[in-house]
Amino acid sequence: MATTWTLLDAKLSLFLGDAGSASYPQALRIACLNWAQRILATHTAQEKSASLVLATGGLSAPLPADYFEIGSIYDSVDKEFLSPVTLQSGRADDTAGSACYWIWGDTLNLISAKTALTAYYYAYWPEIVAVTDPPQVPLPANIISIPVWAELPLVHLTAAGLLQPSAIRAAVINSGKIMIDNGNPLQNSFAQQAREHLWWYNELVGRYPPQSRLGGIV
Repeated sequence: MATTWTLLDAKLSLFLGDAGSASYPQALRIACLNWAQRILATHTAQEKSASLVLATGGLSAPLPADYFEIGSIYDSVDKEFLSPVTLQSGRADDTAGSACYWIWGDTLNLISAKTALTAYYYAYWPEIVAVTDPPQVPLPANIISIPVWAELPLVHLTAAGLLQPSAIRAAVINSGKIMIDNGNPLQNSFAQQAREHLWWYNELVGRYPPQSRLGGIV
């Protein structure tokens, strides 16, 4: 189930207490949300599939741009799932000619040539893009595809990012404090609040088991 940036942004404003103000510009809000979504993918990513475009010779293919981790590779010609190769120094290559693959960087490499493959993979959550020209609507389609349970943790992590500019400014100002009654450079309410939001993100996400990625997509 998905939400939209319009709905999530309204909740974020209530959360931050800045409804109707410009304390946190839209570009910063969207940037922090996108960063938070990338971090969320380490716990739960989007499950997707895509037909791979094989290079000449059929021995390699670039992986999708939003690829985070492979679930399975399916050969639609031979009607079988390929097996991953374990890369290990000194290991004899006893899989030559078999239906195996390995990943190096963002490229899928094959031991034997293939003609039609489908990747079932875990993807980063789609980013939204801030636009400055009319219409004032984030793209693409204003949709945020996270699970329902992840909405509150994501708002907390986004808020932690939004507080960083204020925390940095306060740290610079506090670096010159020498009077005891003025506090010390480590007393930074913005940094403290950011850490509080990060704690809540970890606490809430920890209540849900990480996505199972053993043996492919389940």
